[in-house]
Amino acid sequence: MDDTNQLASQPSAPGATPPSNSTSGAQRPAGGETLARVVQGAHAAVDGTAAKVAPVIDGVQAKVDSVKQAVDSARDTVANSKQSLQDGVDKLVDTRDEWIGAARTAIREHPFAAVATALLIGAAYASLGSSKR
Repeated sequence: MDDTNQLASQPSAPGATPPSNSTSGAQRPAGGETLARVVQGAHAAVDGTAAKVAPVIDGVQAKVDSVKQAVDSARDTVANSKQSLQDGVDKLVDTRDEWIGAARTAIREHPFAAVATALLIGAAYASLGSSKR
């Protein structure tokens, strides 16, 4: 054992002053005061950090809002384009159905003319194909 442990383990004489561990003559603050200073320092650090981070968070939030608006706008544009495209397809389908219906009606009303027209178109197509050889 060293001398400091022996001194600490020996009982002190009545009326003697207990040995001090600090080399300075200043007294230690009470435990409550130390805790209050530590808590106050922690609060100050948190408040300072929050003050520094708040503008960054606000900027990020503004950018997120801007991106969200852009995505919503793009979604609306796609939905409108999809609807316009679907309307165009529906119109083409209706036009095709009208033409097919008109062709069926013409064939039913004039079957011989339809067969003669088909033969003429076939002959013209065959002559175009044979002239390329």
